[in-house]
Amino acid sequence: MKWNETFNTVVVSTAHLPEYLAKMMEDECDRPYVYEKTAYGYRIWAKSDVSWLPKEIKPIIVRARKGGYRWVEFDMDADEQEEFQTWEW
Repeated sequence: MKWNETFNTVVVSTAHLPEYLAKMMEDECDRPYVYEKTAYGYRIWAKSDVSWLPKEIKPIIVRARKGGYRWVEFDMDADEQEEFQTWEW
């Protein structure tokens, strides 16, 4: 089988996502970036215009873009990454 398109997703802990952003996504508020809820967290389109991204997650999204990833998945079971800020919630 030949796939028409494939892409990679980078997965980080939801601890890297501030509670207020998770709440907005949970409530399905309109955001100027593409996101979706998942069973274990949230997924944000890494190709979004970074000027609209909240400052708390911008470094993660920018790093993912540079690595060629299309999505960043914030998963409650994923490991925390030392280089990025975390929040308790």
